[in-house]
Amino acid sequence: MRMKTIASYPDTRDLHRYLNRRASRSNDAVKEVSVTPVANPGSYFSARIAVEYRGGRSERLFFKDLSHSYKSKDDITARRDREIHVYRDILEDLDLGTAALVDIHNDDANGRCWLFLEDLTGTIIQDANDDLGFLAASWLAALQGSFLDRAEQLVSDEHLVQHNAAFFAAPVENALGQVRDRAPNSGAQLSEICSTYEEVIDLLAGQPRTLVHGGFIPWHVIVDTATSPPRVSAIDWELAAAGSPLYDLAYFSHWANPQAQERMYAAYRTAAVANGVIVPSDTDMRQILAAVKLYRTIAWLAQSAAQNYSATKVAKLVRRAARLSHAARA
Repeated sequence: MRMKTIASYPDTRDLHRYLNRRASRSNDAVKEVSVTPVANPGSYFSARIAVEYRGGRSERLFFKDLSHSYKSKDDITARRDREIHVYRDILEDLDLGTAALVDIHNDDANGRCWLFLEDLTGTIIQDANDDLGFLAASWLAALQGSFLDRAEQLVSDEHLVQHNAAFFAAPVENALGQVRDRAPNSGAQLSEICSTYEEVIDLLAGQPRTLVHGGFIPWHVIVDTATSPPRVSAIDWELAAAGSPLYDLAYFSHWANPQAQERMYAAYRTAAVANGVIVPSDTDMRQILAAVKLYRTIAWLAQSAAQNYSATKVAKLVRRAARLSHAARA
């Protein structure tokens, strides 16, 4: 079911009461709470919280209100549960630089789900073309190196999205319908692309499995260059999946220019070898990357109406899909 709810600023008195109850577990109490909302929070209300306790200690937390979303989302409850599961059950014991889970407050009676994480320092990547983008590509290989012997566990994980044939086929019908409605002159071209898309589905569904972030875009990655080596942290794990090791790399590289993409792929390949991750030949790797990008393009076309894409933009995406279809089936 698709739900749209508006995230609102939580009552600081409620936060204070909850933090007080949390502090009481260690025989302490809250003296002062400062809440600073994040300027561009994404889909959920987020804030940095500074807490001073009467016992003398202080704490800085990153607060994410998963109770509601600013944006319309499919399966909002599953997304919330998935993100909590990844932080609590998958990433918790791994030394990957991701934010540590501090606490979870689930209060179904009052419709609240609050996530408290380590407050990360560093910079959100704004431009995939700079050196921070290459660090993110290398980090993906380190992530995948932590799951070399856990593929079966990931595939059987009921919380994770499964990147199987059904997943990659899901947006096709909507994409065809919306292109016919919004850019009729491009409908025949997309139909031709989709007539051979089954080959791409087979390629992607047949990839080895690893932990996939699912929404690995530049502004979902924080890099702290003040540490040595730099600390890379992926945030917002609501689309986490079991899928191809190249899915996140393909998605991230979409935001980079061709020259930066080449450097990114080289950085990933070097880090993959260092972390024991098997990388396909250059030809096969480029085919898989093109296949993922084709899927992403079809998925964007399926959202044409929701995103109010113009006929010009829809036609441009269809032309992009045609180029990617050729590369994915080469």
